[in-house]
Formats: sequence, C-alpha cells, structure tokens
Amino acid sequence: TVGSQIDPVEAFYRQRFADAVRLAHLLTGDPSIAEDLAQDAFERVRPRFDGLSSPWAYLRAAVVNACRLPPPLPPPGRRPGSQDRPPR
Repeated sequence: TVGSQIDPVEAFYRQRFADAVRLAHLLTGDPSIAEDLAQDAFERVRPRFDGLSSPWAYLRAAVVNACRLPPPLPPPGRRPGSQDRPPR
C-alpha cells in the first residue's frame, strides 16, 4: 500500500484468495496443497495484472493449470515421503 491507497493487486488478492483456494481444493481434495497452488497462481497473475482484462478468469485458469501439474520432486537425496520417517 502507498499512503492510504490500496494496491489493486493486493485488493484483488484479498477479494479472490479464498475463491482460488476453494477451486484448488475442489480439484485436488487437499486443503494444504490447495492453498499452496492458489498462492503460486497469484504469483503468476501479479506481473501481468495491469494488462489483464479479466484477472479472475486468468487466475482461475492458472489455478486449474497448477492443479494439473505433477507434484514437485523432493530435494536431491530425499525420497518421496522420507520427511515422515525419523532419520536413521
């Protein structure tokens, strides 16, 4: 925010974040993953925001596309699910 003006991207985020999370949750079935994907989608919207005629439509598409991607690989040297096991 600058002075008393609210940044348009921040206002959009406040208005639509819950909707983006809800959409991602419907598509993934996992609320914590949904929140991460919604946040990632907002990061993709931010640099294009001023040029978008319909930011909500772009955000929805970004959320749907993020939900289609495979989950990220674990860091090198760590097997999937190994964070749940105590170290040996």
